[in-house]
Amino acid sequence: IAARRGIVEERIVEATASGDRLHVMRLDRAGRHERQLDWAPGATFPLLARTLARRSSGAVAATAFDPALEEIVTCSYSGARQRLVTLDGNATKVTEIAETTATSRNSTWIDANLQTVRRELAGPSLVALQSSADSARLAVGGVRTASAVVSEQGGEFGLWVPNPAWQVQEGIPQGQVVLACDAHGATISLTRLDHFDPETSLEAAADAVGRWFTLLHPGLKVGGSSRIAIRDRKAVQMLAKGGSAKRPMRAEIDVMAHQGQFLALVCLAPAAAWDELAADFEFLRRSLELSPQALAPTLQGPLARSKSGTPEAPVNTATAPKQHAASPLAKPAGRQPIVRIP
Repeated sequence: IAARRGIVEERIVEATASGDRLHVMRLDRAGRHERQLDWAPGATFPLLARTLARRSSGAVAATAFDPALEEIVTCSYSGARQRLVTLDGNATKVTEIAETTATSRNSTWIDANLQTVRRELAGPSLVALQSSADSARLAVGGVRTASAVVSEQGGEFGLWVPNPAWQVQEGIPQGQVVLACDAHGATISLTRLDHFDPETSLEAAADAVGRWFTLLHPGLKVGGSSRIAIRDRKAVQMLAKGGSAKRPMRAEIDVMAHQGQFLALVCLAPAAAWDELAADFEFLRRSLELSPQALAPTLQGPLARSKSGTPEAPVNTATAPKQHAASPLAKPAGRQPIVRIP
Protein backbone atom coordinates (compact mmCIF):
# COMPACT_ATOMS: atom_id res chain seq x y z
CA ILE A 1 0.00 0.00 0.00
CA ALA A 2 1.51 3.31 -1.09
CA ALA A 3 0.93 6.87 0.04
CA ARG A 4 2.12 10.22 -1.22
CA ARG A 5 5.03 10.15 1.24
CA GLY A 6 6.18 6.62 0.43
CA ILE A 7 5.34 3.03 1.27
CA VAL A 8 3.31 2.73 4.49
CA GLU A 9 2.61 -0.99 4.41
CA GLU A 10 3.91 -4.03 2.57
CA ARG A 11 2.75 -7.62 2.64
CA ILE A 12 3.48 -10.89 0.91
CA VAL A 13 0.68 -13.43 0.51
CA GLU A 14 1.44 -16.97 -0.59
CA ALA A 15 -1.22 -19.65 -1.02
CA THR A 16 -0.57 -23.33 -1.70
CA ALA A 17 -3.28 -25.88 -2.52
CA SER A 18 -2.89 -29.38 -1.05
CA GLY A 19 -5.81 -31.77 -1.38
CA ASP A 20 -8.93 -30.17 0.06
CA ARG A 21 -7.01 -27.50 2.00
CA LEU A 22 -5.50 -24.17 0.96
CA HIS A 23 -2.54 -23.08 3.06
CA VAL A 24 -2.27 -19.29 3.19
CA MET A 25 0.84 -17.55 4.51
CA ARG A 26 0.94 -13.79 5.05
CA LEU A 27 4.10 -11.89 5.88
CA ASP A 28 3.83 -8.25 6.97
CA ARG A 29 5.43 -5.89 9.47
CA ALA A 30 3.53 -7.62 12.28
CA GLY A 31 5.19 -10.92 11.45
CA ARG A 32 4.21 -14.19 9.81
CA HIS A 33 0.64 -15.47 9.93
CA GLU A 34 -0.64 -18.78 8.60
CA ARG A 35 -4.14 -20.19 8.18
CA GLN A 36 -6.00 -22.82 6.22
CA LEU A 37 -9.11 -22.57 4.05
CA ASP A 38 -11.35 -25.21 2.50
CA TRP A 39 -10.25 -25.89 -1.08
CA ALA A 40 -13.04 -27.26 -3.25
CA PRO A 41 -12.41 -29.44 -6.33
CA GLY A 42 -12.00 -27.20 -9.38
CA ALA A 43 -10.99 -24.13 -7.37
CA THR A 44 -8.28 -22.05 -8.98
CA PHE A 45 -6.41 -18.73 -8.87
CA PRO A 46 -7.38 -15.49 -10.67
CA LEU A 47 -4.41 -15.39 -13.05
CA LEU A 48 -5.04 -18.95 -14.23
CA ALA A 49 -8.79 -18.28 -14.56
CA ARG A 50 -8.09 -15.18 -16.67
CA THR A 51 -5.74 -17.18 -18.90
CA LEU A 52 -8.39 -19.85 -19.46
CA ALA A 53 -10.98 -17.17 -20.18
CA ARG A 54 -8.74 -15.70 -22.90
CA ARG A 55 -8.80 -19.04 -24.69
CA SER A 56 -12.52 -19.64 -24.29
CA SER A 57 -15.30 -18.41 -26.54
CA GLY A 58 -17.89 -18.97 -23.84
CA ALA A 59 -18.40 -17.78 -20.28
CA VAL A 60 -16.19 -19.28 -17.58
CA ALA A 61 -17.27 -19.52 -13.91
CA ALA A 62 -14.69 -20.16 -11.22
CA THR A 63 -14.10 -20.34 -7.50
CA ALA A 64 -10.74 -18.68 -6.89
CA PHE A 65 -8.49 -17.47 -4.09
CA ASP A 66 -8.19 -13.70 -4.36
CA PRO A 67 -4.83 -12.60 -2.90
CA ALA A 68 -5.99 -8.98 -2.65
CA LEU A 69 -8.86 -9.94 -0.33
CA GLU A 70 -7.11 -13.05 0.98
CA GLU A 71 -10.40 -14.90 0.63
CA ILE A 72 -11.95 -17.45 -1.69
CA VAL A 73 -14.47 -15.77 -3.99
CA THR A 74 -16.84 -16.76 -6.78
CA CYS A 75 -16.15 -15.04 -10.07
CA SER A 76 -17.16 -15.35 -13.69
CA TYR A 77 -15.48 -14.37 -16.93
CA SER A 78 -17.41 -13.46 -20.04
CA GLY A 79 -16.40 -15.25 -23.19
CA ALA A 80 -13.69 -13.44 -25.11
CA ARG A 81 -15.42 -11.13 -27.60
CA GLN A 82 -14.23 -8.72 -30.21
CA ARG A 83 -15.11 -5.04 -30.08
CA LEU A 84 -14.15 -1.91 -31.93
CA VAL A 85 -12.87 0.88 -29.69
CA THR A 86 -10.98 4.14 -29.94
CA LEU A 87 -7.46 4.11 -28.49
CA ASP A 88 -5.25 7.18 -28.83
CA GLY A 89 -7.65 8.53 -31.44
CA ASN A 90 -7.53 5.41 -33.63
CA ALA A 91 -10.26 2.82 -34.17
CA THR A 92 -8.80 -0.45 -32.91
CA LYS A 93 -10.15 -3.98 -32.64
CA VAL A 94 -9.58 -5.55 -29.24
CA THR A 95 -10.72 -8.63 -27.39
CA GLU A 96 -12.63 -7.84 -24.20
CA ILE A 97 -12.91 -10.18 -21.23
CA ALA A 98 -15.09 -9.05 -18.32
CA GLU A 99 -14.45 -10.40 -14.82
CA THR A 100 -17.44 -10.23 -12.48
CA THR A 101 -17.51 -10.85 -8.74
CA ALA A 102 -20.12 -10.19 -6.08
CA THR A 103 -18.91 -6.61 -5.69
CA SER A 104 -17.48 -5.50 -9.02
CA ARG A 105 -17.15 -5.92 -12.78
CA ASN A 106 -13.81 -5.21 -14.45
CA SER A 107 -12.86 -5.55 -18.12
CA THR A 108 -9.55 -6.39 -19.74
CA TRP A 109 -8.72 -5.42 -23.33
CA ILE A 110 -6.27 -7.48 -25.36
CA ASP A 111 -4.89 -6.41 -28.74
CA ALA A 112 -4.12 -8.52 -31.82
CA ASN A 113 -0.66 -9.30 -30.41
CA LEU A 114 -2.24 -10.80 -27.26
CA GLN A 115 -0.89 -7.91 -25.21
CA THR A 116 -3.01 -6.43 -22.44
CA VAL A 117 -3.57 -2.79 -23.40
CA ARG A 118 -6.07 -1.89 -20.67
CA ARG A 119 -7.18 -3.55 -17.46
CA GLU A 120 -9.73 -2.18 -15.02
CA LEU A 121 -8.84 -2.56 -11.35
CA ALA A 122 -11.88 -0.72 -9.96
CA GLY A 123 -14.04 -0.08 -13.00
CA PRO A 124 -13.15 3.08 -14.93
CA SER A 125 -12.05 4.84 -11.72
CA LEU A 126 -8.71 3.00 -11.60
CA VAL A 127 -7.25 1.52 -14.77
CA ALA A 128 -3.91 -0.13 -15.58
CA LEU A 129 -2.48 0.76 -18.98
CA GLN A 130 0.35 -0.72 -20.98
CA SER A 131 3.63 1.01 -20.19
CA SER A 132 6.98 1.15 -21.95
CA ALA A 133 10.31 2.78 -21.13
CA ASP A 134 9.42 5.73 -23.37
CA SER A 135 5.98 6.26 -21.86
CA ALA A 136 7.44 5.98 -18.35
CA ARG A 137 9.94 8.74 -19.13
CA LEU A 138 7.17 10.95 -20.48
CA ALA A 139 5.15 10.33 -17.32
CA VAL A 140 7.86 11.71 -15.04
CA GLY A 141 6.37 14.63 -13.16
CA GLY A 142 2.81 13.36 -13.50
CA VAL A 143 0.32 12.72 -16.26
CA ARG A 144 -3.14 14.24 -16.36
CA THR A 145 -5.76 11.85 -17.72
CA ALA A 146 -9.35 12.55 -18.67
CA SER A 147 -11.83 12.21 -15.81
CA ALA A 148 -13.82 9.00 -15.75
CA VAL A 149 -16.93 10.82 -14.55
CA VAL A 150 -18.54 13.84 -16.22
CA SER A 151 -21.29 16.05 -14.81
CA GLU A 152 -23.67 18.50 -16.37
CA GLN A 153 -22.61 22.13 -16.04
CA GLY A 154 -24.55 22.74 -12.84
CA GLY A 155 -23.11 19.65 -11.15
CA GLU A 156 -26.54 18.21 -10.39
CA PHE A 157 -26.02 14.80 -12.01
CA GLY A 158 -23.49 12.98 -14.16
CA LEU A 159 -22.32 9.89 -16.01
CA TRP A 160 -19.36 7.58 -15.66
CA VAL A 161 -17.59 7.11 -18.99
CA PRO A 162 -17.73 3.31 -19.45
CA ASN A 163 -14.36 3.09 -21.23
CA PRO A 164 -12.28 4.92 -23.88
CA ALA A 165 -14.62 3.74 -26.63
CA TRP A 166 -16.81 6.65 -25.47
CA GLN A 167 -15.88 10.33 -25.63
CA VAL A 168 -17.47 13.21 -23.76
CA GLN A 169 -19.14 15.71 -26.08
CA GLU A 170 -18.11 19.29 -25.37
CA GLY A 171 -20.27 22.40 -25.61
CA ILE A 172 -23.44 20.68 -24.36
CA PRO A 173 -26.00 23.03 -22.75
CA GLN A 174 -26.59 22.96 -19.00
CA GLY A 175 -28.90 20.15 -17.93
CA GLN A 176 -27.50 17.56 -20.32
CA VAL A 177 -24.54 15.17 -20.64
CA VAL A 178 -23.72 13.40 -23.90
CA LEU A 179 -21.24 10.61 -24.70
CA ALA A 180 -20.46 9.39 -28.21
CA CYS A 181 -18.89 6.22 -29.59
CA ASP A 182 -17.40 7.26 -32.93
CA ALA A 183 -16.45 3.70 -33.85
CA HIS A 184 -20.12 2.74 -34.11
CA GLY A 185 -21.99 6.03 -34.37
CA ALA A 186 -23.68 5.44 -31.00
CA THR A 187 -24.64 8.00 -28.35
CA ILE A 188 -25.64 8.12 -24.70
CA SER A 189 -27.41 11.17 -23.33
CA LEU A 190 -28.74 12.10 -19.91
CA THR A 191 -31.10 15.08 -20.01
CA ARG A 192 -33.01 16.98 -17.32
CA LEU A 193 -36.65 17.63 -18.21
CA ASP A 194 -37.77 20.64 -16.19
CA HIS A 195 -40.86 21.73 -18.09
CA PHE A 196 -43.33 19.28 -16.55
CA ASP A 197 -45.99 20.26 -14.03
CA PRO A 198 -44.93 19.22 -10.49
CA GLU A 199 -47.92 16.89 -10.28
CA THR A 200 -46.98 14.95 -13.43
CA SER A 201 -46.80 11.19 -12.87
CA LEU A 202 -43.83 9.09 -13.98
CA GLU A 203 -45.98 7.29 -16.57
CA ALA A 204 -47.24 10.55 -18.05
CA ALA A 205 -43.72 11.95 -18.23
CA ALA A 206 -42.46 8.78 -19.94
CA ASP A 207 -45.29 8.95 -22.47
CA ALA A 208 -44.38 12.56 -23.29
CA VAL A 209 -40.69 11.64 -23.63
CA GLY A 210 -41.64 8.84 -26.04
CA ARG A 211 -43.50 11.29 -28.26
CA TRP A 212 -40.61 13.76 -28.07
CA PHE A 213 -38.14 11.04 -29.07
CA THR A 214 -40.23 10.08 -32.10
CA LEU A 215 -40.25 13.69 -33.28
CA LEU A 216 -36.45 13.87 -32.99
CA HIS A 217 -35.98 10.46 -34.67
CA PRO A 218 -38.87 10.01 -37.12
CA GLY A 219 -37.39 6.77 -38.45
CA LEU A 220 -37.69 5.06 -35.05
CA LYS A 221 -40.88 3.72 -33.50
CA VAL A 222 -41.26 3.56 -29.74
CA GLY A 223 -42.77 0.27 -28.57
CA GLY A 224 -44.17 -0.77 -25.21
CA SER A 225 -42.83 0.29 -21.84
CA SER A 226 -41.81 -1.58 -18.70
CA ARG A 227 -41.03 -0.70 -15.10
CA ILE A 228 -37.39 -0.99 -14.00
CA ALA A 229 -35.21 0.32 -11.17
CA ILE A 230 -32.19 2.57 -11.70
CA ARG A 231 -30.05 3.24 -8.63
CA ASP A 232 -33.01 2.13 -6.47
CA ARG A 233 -35.29 4.63 -8.19
CA LYS A 234 -38.42 3.72 -10.09
CA ALA A 235 -38.08 4.25 -13.81
CA VAL A 236 -39.97 3.55 -17.02
CA GLN A 237 -38.03 2.01 -19.89
CA MET A 238 -39.10 2.20 -23.54
CA LEU A 239 -37.59 0.44 -26.53
CA ALA A 240 -37.42 2.06 -29.97
CA LYS A 241 -36.51 0.38 -33.25
CA GLY A 242 -36.37 1.46 -36.87
CA GLY A 243 -34.05 3.32 -39.16
CA SER A 244 -33.26 2.35 -42.72
CA ALA A 245 -32.86 -1.12 -44.19
CA LYS A 246 -29.12 -0.53 -44.56
CA ARG A 247 -28.72 0.87 -41.06
CA PRO A 248 -31.33 -0.37 -38.58
CA MET A 249 -31.14 1.46 -35.26
CA ARG A 250 -32.19 0.68 -31.72
CA ALA A 251 -32.66 2.81 -28.62
CA GLU A 252 -33.51 2.35 -24.96
CA ILE A 253 -35.14 5.33 -23.26
CA ASP A 254 -35.29 5.42 -19.45
CA VAL A 255 -37.27 8.07 -17.59
CA MET A 256 -37.00 8.62 -13.82
CA ALA A 257 -37.98 11.27 -11.28
CA HIS A 258 -35.23 13.63 -10.11
CA GLN A 259 -35.49 16.53 -7.65
CA GLY A 260 -39.12 17.29 -8.46
CA GLN A 261 -38.61 16.92 -12.21
CA PHE A 262 -37.45 14.08 -14.48
CA LEU A 263 -34.33 12.73 -16.17
CA ALA A 264 -34.25 10.89 -19.49
CA LEU A 265 -31.41 8.49 -20.26
CA VAL A 266 -31.23 7.61 -23.98
CA CYS A 267 -28.91 4.90 -25.33
CA LEU A 268 -28.93 4.96 -29.14
CA ALA A 269 -26.87 2.66 -31.38
CA PRO A 270 -26.98 0.71 -34.64
CA ALA A 271 -28.74 -2.61 -34.13
CA ALA A 272 -25.65 -4.45 -35.43
CA ALA A 273 -23.53 -2.99 -32.60
CA TRP A 274 -26.09 -3.35 -29.82
CA ASP A 275 -24.82 -6.62 -28.37
CA GLU A 276 -21.27 -5.23 -28.29
CA LEU A 277 -22.35 -2.06 -26.47
CA ALA A 278 -25.04 -3.55 -24.21
CA ALA A 279 -22.65 -4.04 -21.27
CA ASP A 280 -21.67 -0.35 -21.51
CA PHE A 281 -25.32 0.68 -21.37
CA GLU A 282 -25.94 -1.53 -18.33
CA PHE A 283 -22.90 -0.04 -16.62
CA LEU A 284 -24.35 3.43 -17.17
CA ARG A 285 -27.58 2.48 -15.43
CA ARG A 286 -25.76 0.96 -12.47
CA SER A 287 -23.47 3.96 -12.00
CA LEU A 288 -25.58 7.06 -12.67
CA GLU A 289 -24.61 9.85 -10.28
CA LEU A 290 -27.77 11.64 -9.25
CA SER A 291 -26.63 14.07 -6.55
CA PRO A 292 -24.13 16.94 -6.36
CA GLN A 293 -22.54 15.36 -3.27
CA ALA A 294 -21.72 12.22 -5.23
CA LEU A 295 -19.98 14.27 -7.92
CA ALA A 296 -18.14 16.68 -5.61
CA PRO A 297 -17.98 15.02 -2.18
CA THR A 298 -17.18 17.07 0.90
CA LEU A 299 -13.56 16.52 1.88
CA GLN A 300 -13.18 14.49 5.06
CA GLY A 301 -10.41 12.98 7.15
CA PRO A 302 -6.81 13.50 5.93
CA LEU A 303 -7.91 15.34 2.77
CA ALA A 304 -9.91 17.91 4.74
CA ARG A 305 -7.08 18.37 7.25
CA SER A 306 -4.58 18.83 4.42
CA LYS A 307 -6.66 21.53 2.80
CA SER A 308 -7.12 23.38 6.10
CA GLY A 309 -3.38 23.41 6.72
CA THR A 310 -3.22 20.56 9.23
CA PRO A 311 -0.32 18.15 8.60
CA GLU A 312 -1.38 15.57 6.12
CA ALA A 313 -1.86 11.92 7.06
CA PRO A 314 -0.97 9.12 4.63
CA VAL A 315 -3.66 8.35 2.08
CA ASN A 316 -3.86 4.78 0.84
CA THR A 317 -4.09 4.28 -2.90
CA ALA A 318 -4.43 1.11 -4.94
CA THR A 319 -1.41 0.04 -6.92
CA ALA A 320 -1.28 -1.35 -10.44
CA PRO A 321 0.50 -4.51 -11.60
CA LYS A 322 4.22 -4.01 -12.15
CA GLN A 323 3.95 -4.24 -15.92
CA HIS A 324 1.38 -1.44 -16.06
CA ALA A 325 1.11 2.19 -15.09
CA ALA A 326 -2.02 2.99 -13.06
CA SER A 327 -4.26 5.79 -14.33
CA PRO A 328 -6.59 7.15 -11.61
CA LEU A 329 -9.11 9.88 -12.14
CA ALA A 330 -7.74 13.25 -13.10
CA LYS A 331 -7.46 15.65 -10.18
CA PRO A 332 -10.23 18.30 -10.29
CA ALA A 333 -8.83 21.81 -10.52
CA GLY A 334 -8.20 23.33 -7.11
CA ARG A 335 -9.02 20.19 -5.15
CA GLN A 336 -7.17 17.35 -3.52
CA PRO A 337 -7.18 14.10 -5.56
CA ILE A 338 -10.27 11.96 -4.99
CA VAL A 339 -10.78 8.48 -6.41
CA ARG A 340 -14.48 7.76 -6.76
CA ILE A 341 -15.80 4.23 -7.23
CA PRO A 342 -18.86 3.80 -9.49
